[in-house]
Amino acid sequence: MKKLGLIAGACVLLVGVFFVVAGLWVNGHLEAIARKMTGREIYFSGLNVSYAPMPTIVLTDFVLKEGQHTVSVPRILLHLDLAKIFSGRISVKKAVLEEPLVVAVGPGAGGSKTPLSGPSGSPPLSMSAIPDGLVVVNRGKLVFQAAYGDGLPVSVTAQAEKVNQRLLIQLKTTSIDEIGLNFVGEVSIASIRPLKLKVKATKGRFNPDEVKDFLMRFGYLTDDMANRIPAIQRVDCKGLNVEFDGASGDIGLTAETLDVDQIELRDVAVKLTHGGAFAVSCSHGVLDSASVYGWLQQNHDGKTVLDEMLARAKLKALMPAGAVRISSLRLRGVLPGTEGAQAAVPMDGGVDISVQGLTLHLVAENGEEQSLTINRLVSKVTIARGRPSVAVNRLTFSSSRGGTGSITGNILFPLDLKRTTMKGSIDGFKVFDSTLDFHLNKDRHPKATFDLALDTPSLKVSADGVVFIPGRKQTDLEARLTNLRIVGAGPDTPNTIVPWPKSETFLERPFDASVVVNKKVSAKAFVKTFQFGDWSRLKDVDLQLEAGNDRAVLNGTIRMCGLNLILGALVLPPSRLVTTLETKGTDVDLSSLVACFSKELPVYLAGRLFVTGSFVAIGDTPQALIDGAKGDVTLMVSRASVQRISGLDPRLGFILDILRAAHISSEEEDAIAFGRGVINASLQKGRLVFDRFSLVGPMLSAWGDGDFTIKDKHLKLSGGVRTVLGGTRGLIIDRILEKGGT
Repeated sequence: MKKLGLIAGACVLLVGVFFVVAGLWVNGHLEAIARKMTGREIYFSGLNVSYAPMPTIVLTDFVLKEGQHTVSVPRILLHLDLAKIFSGRISVKKAVLEEPLVVAVGPGAGGSKTPLSGPSGSPPLSMSAIPDGLVVVNRGKLVFQAAYGDGLPVSVTAQAEKVNQRLLIQLKTTSIDEIGLNFVGEVSIASIRPLKLKVKATKGRFNPDEVKDFLMRFGYLTDDMANRIPAIQRVDCKGLNVEFDGASGDIGLTAETLDVDQIELRDVAVKLTHGGAFAVSCSHGVLDSASVYGWLQQNHDGKTVLDEMLARAKLKALMPAGAVRISSLRLRGVLPGTEGAQAAVPMDGGVDISVQGLTLHLVAENGEEQSLTINRLVSKVTIARGRPSVAVNRLTFSSSRGGTGSITGNILFPLDLKRTTMKGSIDGFKVFDSTLDFHLNKDRHPKATFDLALDTPSLKVSADGVVFIPGRKQTDLEARLTNLRIVGAGPDTPNTIVPWPKSETFLERPFDASVVVNKKVSAKAFVKTFQFGDWSRLKDVDLQLEAGNDRAVLNGTIRMCGLNLILGALVLPPSRLVTTLETKGTDVDLSSLVACFSKELPVYLAGRLFVTGSFVAIGDTPQALIDGAKGDVTLMVSRASVQRISGLDPRLGFILDILRAAHISSEEEDAIAFGRGVINASLQKGRLVFDRFSLVGPMLSAWGDGDFTIKDKHLKLSGGVRTVLGGTRGLIIDRILEKGGT
């Protein structure tokens, strides 16, 4: 036993002496060993060798330089391979780096936006420069200063192992501050300069603001596009894979799941190139409608559209609730404003959309509330060379106040009416106090049939007919309506249209020429009968619109109360309107004409009427158009007579003035006849100026001149009368031509 203990003690002493000698040797030759292993310059301020529990070399303030690239480590622990030490070789089995800082400087440090790559003529920092073995990194940081001046810092706690000239890094905690990415997984670095790496993470989280800032500074996203991206709070992912190629500038990302706030996406793939080209795909996704609506409100353009939509619908608020499901999403193209966008590559792709039970809660301007529900939606959006089309396989919806609707069809954008197919039915659909009934059938033929009935508290509209798409242009349109009726509603306005606002707001509001100009529109409309409030019924309304470049031209003909009207209008941006109107009537029955213009005025007049007139008006507002109208009209009447003079309506009281001037009493004569009559008048600034009027009959004749103010219905005439006995007397007429007027 004493001999065995002596041998063991000698061995321990021998090993200790060996460690001391090895430590002294390493201490004297470490710098040379490091240069041999790395081929780079190294510096350190202190070195210690410990022997328990295993041989370990401790370096402090370690710095390695290669060109502009530096590696700074406050403390390094090198665990030596004991077996190889006994064989006479120094080998590191494991290295522990405490808080290392690696700075890699690439080209374009002055701010040029070029992909990461190595400087010409400089030796590459390749994988062969990294020794074999296991490396543990605690709270390390890598800064890639490349191409854009600023650094891309990566903080890691990990262990790495070089296998087959590829550095595999097992990440315990990792964050890339530049893009706000935190993840757990591994990084595989194939090249340091140019940087080529792959990230494989079981889970991770992005900081959306940092991601956006990174893409902007690296040229993948323009400032304008970045401003359109809404504020996103968080982006979580699982099964993440990221590839970055510094030589080409390509970035590739795939994720098994990607959760963006309340949006859930599955099997996501994104690829970006430095020129701006992109490709995006997603197998399935669930979008929260409230979140998407909130994003639109954060976007300036989106908020403008939403505000205009709410204002037109007279809504105070709209609140969606429910999920929108997408599938088979795929998009590819070039981001606008990037370098590659100059090639004008159109976008291609598509997405399937489905909705079930999505509700839209509406709040009216008066505070009244109701809900609309999209019960079912199955549709597909396809983008081919930048042109989207929407195929609606099924859409059903309902109102909380009653009524349902269903639509199927295929709609192309920009709107291509000829190729659009649609079948829709809306029955008793109530939105607040309005009810809509609408049926439309448009198949592949260039014809669509429809009927419409809209009932609101102040307005009733009904129409039915056929719309033709001749196909000369995609926007060509011809409509033949059997009936079009627009009348007022409600107890106070039975069968009359609600009058135009009397305030100057409407009359002084400029015309909006943007509705028709610069839109390349060609349209025709034919309406068999048209009723607008208590106005005279129009027949055979035939209109044609040609719009394009910087103007729009409207021409048409209308039949009204036996008169033929020829209408012309020229619309010039931004709000100029030039109108012409010609009227012709031959052998028109005077009684029918009076009855046509007024349903309540008793028919006192009879005869045959001949009319010719021409008018023109130019203005930027309705008031300017009215004030600036001018023209001439000539009326000739034959076999005219006035009946029931004793009960004559005050609006025809000027005839009594003529009889009184001739000293003819209405009690003596209850009817009077004229052989013929002529009126020549001109329209000037809201007044009809009578250059000449004359009535010639067997009992008396009258003549004179004067004017009629249209707004006040004020008639002023002066002239004379002559009876059958030959006496001539003066004639003065000063009347307001309205019921009860004097």
